[in-house]
Formats: sequence, C-alpha cells, structure tokens
Amino acid sequence: MVIVASLIHVSGAHLNPAVSISMAVFGYLPRAHLAPYMAAQFLGSIAASFLANAIYHPENPGAIVATVPTLGTTETFLVEFVITFVLLFVIVALIVDPKAVKELVAVAAGAVVMMNALSAAQSTGASMNPARTLGTAIATGTYTKIWIYMVAPPLGAIAGTGAYIALKH
Repeated sequence: MVIVASLIHVSGAHLNPAVSISMAVFGYLPRAHLAPYMAAQFLGSIAASFLANAIYHPENPGAIVATVPTLGTTETFLVEFVITFVLLFVIVALIVDPKAVKELVAVAAGAVVMMNALSAAQSTGASMNPARTLGTAIATGTYTKIWIYMVAPPLGAIAGTGAYIALKH
C-alpha cells in the first residue's frame, strides 16, 4: 500500500504485469511503455525473490516465498482469474473513473490484495501477479503449475477492467 501511494504519481504504481497489460489493452498505458514496465516488474521480482529466499532458506527452503497451489489445475486457474478480476475492477474504478476519490487508490488496492490473500493464499498463494510468481519460481526452482500464474492473472485483469468499463458505459 505504501509503495503504491509513493509511486502512483511517478509511474502509475505499475508493480504488476497483469495490471500493465490490462491498462495497455484498454489504452490507459501507452503500448510503448508496456515492455519496459514489464521488464522492470520481472527483474524487480526476481531480485526481491532471491533476497527473500536467502533470508528464509535456512529455516524453510522455498516454502515461504514460492507460489505453490494446493488445488487442481482448473480450480487454481479460476481462483487466480477471479481474484485478479476483483483487483482490477477496484483499481480501474478508482483510477479511470473521473468521479472516483483518487486518494483512496492505495488503500483500496491494499484492502483488495489483503482480502484476496485471506481468501486464496492457502489454495493458490493468491499471486494475482505473474512477476511475483515467476520471481519466486526462479529463486527457489519451484515451477509448480507456473503457466497458470502467467495466464490467469492477465486474463482476469483484462476481464475485470473490461467489466468496469462496460458497467460505466
């Protein structure tokens, strides 16, 4: 939440490739910015994941930072799709809508991430973010069902953004 509040005026606080992809698809992020944003997101996640793994490895190798689902493939896909849908629906409602209270973006995004984490952490890891999952996968060597985390969040983000836009128009 603090990072979003700190960076929203600089880069739109794009910390998640699913958010950036969705914003580019709907014209809220210039397409020329998408590749550099995603490169920064993935590199940042990889660096942070190696650091987290170095800190926690002696106590619990991989388990603390890796995203490992406990559900089947279809269920994991659906959960990640839905929680990212909800995240983007809220983000877009506050960023795109001119009537929204912009000062609430960081608080609302943080609240949705917390709600999603509380409801989905045990089953999917509540990633909502391809960079978060890829970074930890590389740092820990844990690639369990990683394709789901690369596909479901961006699709959920696009659907959540599209749903809000359709609702407003």
